[in-house]
Amino acid sequence: MSVKPTYLVSFILVLSLVSSSSALVVKSGEIVTYDARTRIPDGNTIVEAGGTLIFKARLDFDGGDELHVYGTVISEDTCKFPDSSGYQGVKAFIYNGGVWDASDIENRAGGDEASGGGRGDWITLFQGSTLIVRTRYGSGHQFYDPSFWIDDGSLITSEEGDEISFEELENGLERKGFSLKNSLQ
Repeated sequence: MSVKPTYLVSFILVLSLVSSSSALVVKSGEIVTYDARTRIPDGNTIVEAGGTLIFKARLDFDGGDELHVYGTVISEDTCKFPDSSGYQGVKAFIYNGGVWDASDIENRAGGDEASGGGRGDWITLFQGSTLIVRTRYGSGHQFYDPSFWIDDGSLITSEEGDEISFEELENGLERKGFSLKNSLQ
């Protein structure tokens, strides 16, 4: 496993976004790699624009974990969002210019109360952000299907009226992936 730097978050913008004053911050120009199965580092992780965070093995979200993506996050193995059943309070925010490129995501979040999901776990796409899910399983596998996440409220946009667009990815597999973007209507 690569060494992970930990910084005390001191600027107001980030403090307002993260519920803890301690977080892993991947700075611009840094590449931080985790080779073994891991949970979101320090419970809160911020990837600044120009920074890259790579998970080579399974990535788990649990117990209030938050991921804030301004740069690039690459999940080369499965991601469990969340890993445990019941309310976990897990959230991922992909901001303008941010990219989360995932092999696959098992999303059992169920959305927030306002969207009818009732769990309070969700992935938020801000305008100009991208979520790539490289492997999408067919019917009967709704936890791996981004269109189902939109319907159940666990994949949302930052602004009412924004739209999530789907672009099918050619990956040589029967289970084709998707690139999802939040764009103005």
